[in-house]
Amino acid sequence: SNQKGEEKREKKSHNEIQEAIASARKELEEIKLNIEKVTSEVSYLKVAATSLRSELEQEKASLASIRQREGMASVTVASIEAELNKINSDITFVHTKEKEGKETILELPKKLKEADEEANKANLLAQEAREVLRRVTEEAERAKAGAITMNSRLLAAQKEIEAARASERLAIQAIKALQESESARSNSNEADPSNGVILSVEEYYHLTKQAHDA
Repeated sequence: SNQKGEEKREKKSHNEIQEAIASARKELEEIKLNIEKVTSEVSYLKVAATSLRSELEQEKASLASIRQREGMASVTVASIEAELNKINSDITFVHTKEKEGKETILELPKKLKEADEEANKANLLAQEAREVLRRVTEEAERAKAGAITMNSRLLAAQKEIEAARASERLAIQAIKALQESESARSNSNEADPSNGVILSVEEYYHLTKQAHDA
């Protein structure tokens, strides 16, 4: 039984070796195929690299020509850039003005409302001012009429004062004349009639009445 076991193990080991050799050969074949594939790709890449070098030389020549044209057009490019900057500035200015215009349009109803309110206030103030002016005018007219009336009263009072003074003077003269008349009567035997004026009661009454009328 031990011998059979050994034979089985040897047979199994031999089979494993054969399988490993077969796997290694298969892997070697795959490696060869990969090498051939890589070699083919390398050859293709060499051709492609040659083509790329040729294209690169052409691109270099084109680039040199472009650079030459670019140098010739640098002044034109600078001018165009300056014009472009100016246009951008103008566009920015227009946008700013447009924004301000939109804001103004949005604020316009509010400002119109405020202006209407201010106009109403101004109308009320104007009405109040007209009313005050009317009252002041009436007061001035009344004051003027009062001044005229007062002036008339003053003139009348002055005339009354003048008349009273005249009456006073006439009364004084009448009293003086009466006194002289009385004195003349009491001294008729001693005095010369030419020294005084003798008045009768009727003459005195008439004289005082004239003074009172004056």
